[in-house]
Amino acid sequence: MARAYSLDLRERVVALVEGGQTTRAAAVALDVRAESVVKWTQRARSTGSAAAKAMGGKRPFLLEAERDWLLARLNETPDQTLHALTLSKCWLIAVTKGEEIRACEQAGITVTLPKPQTTGSKALGRFGKPDFVYLPVENVYRCLAGEKLSRRFTAQDEGLTLHRYWTSGCRTCQIKAQCTVSKERRISRWEHEHVVEAVQTRLDKKSASNAHSRAN
Repeated sequence: MARAYSLDLRERVVALVEGGQTTRAAAVALDVRAESVVKWTQRARSTGSAAAKAMGGKRPFLLEAERDWLLARLNETPDQTLHALTLSKCWLIAVTKGEEIRACEQAGITVTLPKPQTTGSKALGRFGKPDFVYLPVENVYRCLAGEKLSRRFTAQDEGLTLHRYWTSGCRTCQIKAQCTVSKERRISRWEHEHVVEAVQTRLDKKSASNAHSRAN
């Protein structure tokens, strides 16, 4: 079973934020998701501890209450976009998390929107996760320096099972300063990340098709 991130790591994150670091800076410095930084900091302030919540149980999906309505609309007009659906009901669903995208896919709803970004590396001028190529056959990530980041361990973060990848090659890498300020760059991969990647692939193909149509 996946284990939660250690209390030591959580407390170090909280200490950085309490010491004046921004959420993004703390996330990049310790290579965790910005969302986790926010949750751990809020939990520490409200309860006095950033310790993980008890694991287990089923997490409710944001779209669960709207499943029947959404499927009915899609049966009427199969090619509707998610944006059009939300406007027609006069509410807006924030489908920005991987687990919500997966809920859409499981309900037979095809989602086309940008893949959620969970770290602030790009904003700080460093390589972002999209710069790392996932190689499914080998189950590794390839960085811009050509090194392969292998899966090292699995952790539980706010109910999500995340696999962690890194390589010892970072220590002698010539472009490390453009990638991380830590000992090595670590990449997190959600156990259902392939669903999110499929969404991004659809968006890329749609954008390319639209660009081709405009050119003609």
